[in-house]
Amino acid sequence: MAIGLAASIAVSLVAYAYSAQQINLLTAELADKSRVLEEQRQQIDEKTVQLGLLNLQIESLENEIAAKTAEAQDLSQTVDAQRNEIQLLKAQAASLQDDIHELEQQIQANENEIALLTGQMQETQSQLESFKRVKVGHYSLAVDQFGKGIVLPIEVEIIPSGEGIVSIDVKNVKYETGFQDSVRTAVLVASEYSDISVSDKDIVIRVINEDDELITIDGGSAGALLTGMIAAGLMDREINPSVLITGTIESDGTVGHIGSVDKKADAATDFGAETILVPEDQEFNHSSINVIGVSDIEDVMRYFTS
Repeated sequence: MAIGLAASIAVSLVAYAYSAQQINLLTAELADKSRVLEEQRQQIDEKTVQLGLLNLQIESLENEIAAKTAEAQDLSQTVDAQRNEIQLLKAQAASLQDDIHELEQQIQANENEIALLTGQMQETQSQLESFKRVKVGHYSLAVDQFGKGIVLPIEVEIIPSGEGIVSIDVKNVKYETGFQDSVRTAVLVASEYSDISVSDKDIVIRVINEDDELITIDGGSAGALLTGMIAAGLMDREINPSVLITGTIESDGTVGHIGSVDKKADAATDFGAETILVPEDQEFNHSSINVIGVSDIEDVMRYFTS
């Protein structure tokens, strides 16, 4: 009985020892498991934090994507509007291009018309020029019936598209053949000097006496003056109003002798002239006026025109 009890106790002790050992092993294993579990929990916490951060990033990105999407929609609408505007502008540009083309055609037509009108205008101007009358007015020196020097207004009118007719128009003036011959010579010399034909022009010489007394002109003392006036008119030159002339004109263009040169110089002085041109061999000193002798039409034009 005692042996059996001892044996039973021994078995129990062995079982207890074994169980204690098992418990220790399980306790150690449990501790290990607990430690692993704690580590895993820590990892879960870390992963949870990371997940939260990722969720925040995802939410931020989603918000950004939403904003970009809205912006893209706005941009798409803007692009569509701009495309529509571009199409409208292209249509307007095409219309303007058509207008430009039409205007270019109109401009070309107008330029052609202008060229035609310009040609017609030039032709008309040429015709007007052919009908334009040239008048040259000045003053002639003469001597009245009492032997006194006088100054008479004289005018040369050149009429283009004429027939080469030379005429004399006077007022209170009687002229003799000597004056007529001088006029003809003056016309020929002026034409030769200017190298301009007068065969297609009419020339009118006008001598005006404002006094009531009739004056007779005979001789060619106005020949040099008339030559200078006609040449100035043909050549479109201005004459010097302060220069008076007395002297005949010869067919070779030389200036010839005249009478009463001193009386004419006095008349020129009283008239207010600064210079009187006289035949070269009749030049003299005068107290009140500059007296210059001239030999031919070249000399006359040098002092008389500008």
